[in-house]
Amino acid sequence: YATSHLQVKDALEISESITTNHHVQPRFIYSGEKRIEQAPVINHSDQELILLEKLVAAFLLSKNRIGTIEANLQSQITLIHQINPDIDPLIKDS
Repeated sequence: YATSHLQVKDALEISESITTNHHVQPRFIYSGEKRIEQAPVINHSDQELILLEKLVAAFLLSKNRIGTIEANLQSQITLIHQINPDIDPLIKDS
């Protein structure tokens, strides 16, 4: 998977970096007690993690598409204004 850097929110000096290639190093992070400790693997299967990875990938892809759609729309608006500055394509006649 990757390397993750964990920190206690209100005690940034309490931190730990974890590198793993499987879900074998879970941690509990206790902000109130300012500590990080090893945790058991609870109810996590490879299938569940694969599903989560696919959902994150789909979300990032859709977010990228939305950004592309917005950029294309802005380009079209700019082109319309260059052709005729009196037209505002976002305002409809009543």
